[in-house]
Amino acid sequence: MTPQENLKTMGTWPVFLTAISTILGAILFLRFGYAVAHVGLVSTLMIVFVGHLVTVPTALAVAEIATNQKVEGGGAYYMIS
Repeated sequence: MTPQENLKTMGTWPVFLTAISTILGAILFLRFGYAVAHVGLVSTLMIVFVGHLVTVPTALAVAEIATNQKVEGGGAYYMIS
């Protein structure tokens, strides 16, 4: 087996989760009162908690890349790629 075949990737799922949690998080923040009125306080807080389950590991991963990796070139593009 070549190293390329041995490499396990998660595909686009982490990118999708990050993007959709950002979009839905902004919408929920703007419509927080509406959400509380329709699904209740406990359910709304659960939605916020699930959003944090995605957002916090993403933020920690970006912080790890920014602080522990050697940037050889590219500047800000290094973080994006």
